[in-house]
Amino acid sequence: MGGVFNSPAGKLVRSWLFQGVLYMSPDELLFRIAAEVAVIGAVWWLIADPVSWSGVLAVIVVHTLFWLVNSHFWALEIRKGVRLVKNRPQAVKNYLEALRGRCTRCRSIKWCFASGSLARGAFGVYSDLDVACIPRPGNWNRIVVLAFGMRERLIAAFKRMPVELYCYSEEALAHISPEECRLVLKGPGKADGDMQRWMSWDCFWDSPSEFFQQCE
Repeated sequence: MGGVFNSPAGKLVRSWLFQGVLYMSPDELLFRIAAEVAVIGAVWWLIADPVSWSGVLAVIVVHTLFWLVNSHFWALEIRKGVRLVKNRPQAVKNYLEALRGRCTRCRSIKWCFASGSLARGAFGVYSDLDVACIPRPGNWNRIVVLAFGMRERLIAAFKRMPVELYCYSEEALAHISPEECRLVLKGPGKADGDMQRWMSWDCFWDSPSEFFQQCE
């Protein structure tokens, strides 16, 4: 059974079922479920008829739609070390620059940074972009950032970018590898003790080659 689940088809099925929710914080998971249920309700209302399977159809259609545009679809690893799209350094830089601008305009975001292989100098042709957003204190800011995350995953889907974006609390910073030199898209950088290893956007933009050693 393990071979079936780890096959490309099996990974697609698992991706469709779970859609990255296993890595979400409880409030992000609740926000995602609420959004999907709301869209399912709207679609069900639009297609409702005496046929009993109209609700099942609404669930399948909406869940598939969310899978394609809001679940890190392009970051899916279909085989070991291989994803659905190849990275191009210029496209990645352009996307990160645009994301940085969107983060700057969102006042509810306190920090946003890229971690993972990009922050370890091991970003390759089939690497994904791990992005974390940290909201400012307050429930409203948290809701705004959760909505920002959903919109950003939609943008990444249409841009064909292998982005894995999640919204975290400040406490989650302690669990990020100290070996990473995280790329700060928005935030205080050196001002915070948990962000001692970081690279500013200006440094990254001027000399990104170390981030793309395996991506040419």
